[in-house]
Amino acid sequence: MEQERRNYKFAEQGRKDSVVHTTMERAIEIARDRVLNRRTEVVLSAECPVDSGRFIRLGTYVYLPERDGERFILSIPKIPKNIIEL
Repeated sequence: MEQERRNYKFAEQGRKDSVVHTTMERAIEIARDRVLNRRTEVVLSAECPVDSGRFIRLGTYVYLPERDGERFILSIPKIPKNIIEL
């Protein structure tokens, strides 16, 4: 079964927001890769299924400095107050 594809927005400091039509799994991979490669904070949002063009913030990915030779990414999820299921 194919995963549902939606528009996801990636917001970074100092860069324009970018929107990608993909699956949630791939959107999370993109956000994590951007955090690691650019050592910045990335806010991931998904387009609202009911109101096209409106995005719901899913969470923030933050780069943390190296610890013991390993890189860490901190994920801070945001759960919307009103979750609408179709």
